[in-house]
Amino acid sequence: MLTYNRFRIFIGCCVGLLVFTSASLDLTWFVVPPAALPTVWPASGILLAALLLAPPPAWPLLLISAGVAMGLAQLWAGTPPLVSVALALAHLAEAVLAATLVRRWSAAPLAMTRLRDLVGLVAIAAVASNALTALLEASIVWASFGAPFWQSWQIWFIADGVSMLLLNPLAASLDTHLYIMIVVSTAYVMAMLVSERAAEHAALVQAKELLRTNAAILHSFFDSATMMMGIIELIDDDILHIVDNAVTQRFFGLPADISYPYHASAIGVPPEHIRLWRAQYVACSHCGTPVTFEYAHITTTGPRMLAVSVSLMIAGPTDTPQRFAYLVEDVTERRQTEADLRAAHDLYAFQSSHDSLTGMLNRRAITDHVDAELARANRGSYPLSLILLDIDHFKAVNDQHGHLLGDHALIHIAQILTQTVRPFDWVGRWGGEEFLVVLSSTGLDDACMIAERLRAQIAANPLRRPDETELHLTVSIGIASTGLSLEREGHPEQLFRYADDALYTAKRNGRNQIRVAMTNADPL
Repeated sequence: MLTYNRFRIFIGCCVGLLVFTSASLDLTWFVVPPAALPTVWPASGILLAALLLAPPPAWPLLLISAGVAMGLAQLWAGTPPLVSVALALAHLAEAVLAATLVRRWSAAPLAMTRLRDLVGLVAIAAVASNALTALLEASIVWASFGAPFWQSWQIWFIADGVSMLLLNPLAASLDTHLYIMIVVSTAYVMAMLVSERAAEHAALVQAKELLRTNAAILHSFFDSATMMMGIIELIDDDILHIVDNAVTQRFFGLPADISYPYHASAIGVPPEHIRLWRAQYVACSHCGTPVTFEYAHITTTGPRMLAVSVSLMIAGPTDTPQRFAYLVEDVTERRQTEADLRAAHDLYAFQSSHDSLTGMLNRRAITDHVDAELARANRGSYPLSLILLDIDHFKAVNDQHGHLLGDHALIHIAQILTQTVRPFDWVGRWGGEEFLVVLSSTGLDDACMIAERLRAQIAANPLRRPDETELHLTVSIGIASTGLSLEREGHPEQLFRYADDALYTAKRNGRNQIRVAMTNADPL
């Protein structure tokens, strides 16, 4: 049997070092990987072996050394101090109870070659005393961390029992001096492992410090950002705000002392806005990519257009709600500027294609429509007709009544033309007192009927002057048409020239009439 004389303190320190090293290394062997319940914790087996080999007078030193080692190992692993002390005492109680009962059961010296000693180690140490103290250890873990009681008991019972069965038969069969050599060698190896663990711990500390630094940088960016941003969760039919930055708090008028987290409905967010945001968050969760939307938010100073981008954060455990990050930008001025630019562009486009006095298409725009319609007519063999109108005696109107009334006369004629033609016809001011009507898919006969309707409407609707007197106006009309069959492609210049010739024929023949341009009695 191992005796402690001048090596007593040295052996005690070695046992403590072995206990600390084996505990801090967190040795876990998964016998059943899906459950991962049976583990091996060598510290219990080492302490029991030392108590069985050492005489009772040496136990206090071994227990103090092992207890301090277990407590330090628990603290190093991040366990709270009181829980570390409680678990260390539970392990010491387990080892003392098992060693006492095994010593009383077995004949001295302990020998694993005897069936009685082997049964005593298994039944008393690995089963009976281990089961009792596992209840105490599971209770400590359950009360401290809320861990499942029976699962914790099973882990402690199997971990300590397996370590006792693995280490104690080996220790009991060794020669005393050989055992001392193994203890010293093992202590040296364990010291090297602890040194490696210390290096890993230092790297972990450095990583945590880097993480804290990055978190501080992100926090500074979060608070100093010019855009609204924050983190939320979806709770039932509401939105739970985990954190908002200062810009968000100022924009939405949140109290300076608001307590996080808070529900959106609790600060008066309209239900329709909550439903809108929730729909976007759900869409983001389903597609897994950021979602952007805009909506009008009503403030005390009026509506503000907000552009929102939401993204799903890294998912946590499956039983925790998903968290989303949001970015909000007030784009009211930008959208107003864009609307002003669009309005200016539309106004410029209108002014560039319409006559400023009558609001009709100007000469360039109506010419573009003639080109397009003529190309379509050539492709599909459709007829195309042009009606060219000129206000009769318009110079006399300007000379006798002034140019202002002449402008009213042009506007009056333009309104009658616009109201009389078909919806799919094009009407424009050709120049001066002349107007052009483009009749798509219209032959010569129909063009003559439309022209007569225009002439009659103008003659029947005089211009009412400011003094309530009436000014009767008439027009002369020339018609040109491509006809129903095309032996050759028509050209815009030909149509314009033929319509103009027909118009002047109408004027020479007395005005207020219609003339048709013909070439050898055939269509153009």
